[in-house]
Amino acid sequence: MSILKNIKSISWREWSVSLYKISLITPIFIGAWGLIGFFGIILGWIGVLSFEPTVGLPWIANFIYAAILFVNRISIKIKLFLSIIMIVFALFAIGITSIPRDEGGGNYKVYVGFGFAFWILSFICIFMEQLNAYKKSKLSSP
Repeated sequence: MSILKNIKSISWREWSVSLYKISLITPIFIGAWGLIGFFGIILGWIGVLSFEPTVGLPWIANFIYAAILFVNRISIKIKLFLSIIMIVFALFAIGITSIPRDEGGGNYKVYVGFGFAFWILSFICIFMEQLNAYKKSKLSSP
């Protein structure tokens, strides 16, 4: 019973950070098992430079996530809005259907994997934290 109490005491922020960390070490695509989330962050800038929204926008979502977590001067309304934008940007990753296999032009056919699921859940958790904070701010203000 104490385990359930411990789980219930974990905040949305803590769930979010934990899920994000798990997403960094799990495969982000089914079909390319060696590509873990950490490599996705390292290589995502290529999508921005090549104007590929299915790669670039999810990569940008990581920076929005960091801003929500670490910048305290942002108002709760803006953080809530950024959380929604972050989730929308992240969903563009579903459109990735192939990734380069080698320099010879070969590609892997891929689908989003476990790492993506943990990653998007971490974004939903941080959104839930912002939503709860917004509700609390509305209740406390006259």
